[in-house]
Amino acid sequence: MTHQGVRTFRPPGWSRDATSEDVDTANRILPMHAPTDSSRGLCASALHLINAPAWPCEQYLWAKAVLDAAERRQINE
Repeated sequence: MTHQGVRTFRPPGWSRDATSEDVDTANRILPMHAPTDSSRGLCASALHLINAPAWPCEQYLWAKAVLDAAERRQINE
C-alpha cells in the first residue's frame, strides 16, 4: 500500500512489487508477442521457438497487466 492509499501492483507469483523498470520491459514485450493472425490465434514471437502458444501468451498477459497497473498509477518509480 502506498502512502496515498493506492495499492501497489504485484504480478502473480512475484515476491516484489512491479517497478518502473518492469513498465519499460512490458513496453518492449507487448509488440513482440502479437498474434500471428486472427484465424490461428498463435503468438508470433520467435522467443517461443518451435511451438507457439495460443495468443495471448503468458508474456503478453504479464506485460498487459503491468501496463494496466501503470495506467492506474499502481507502480512506484
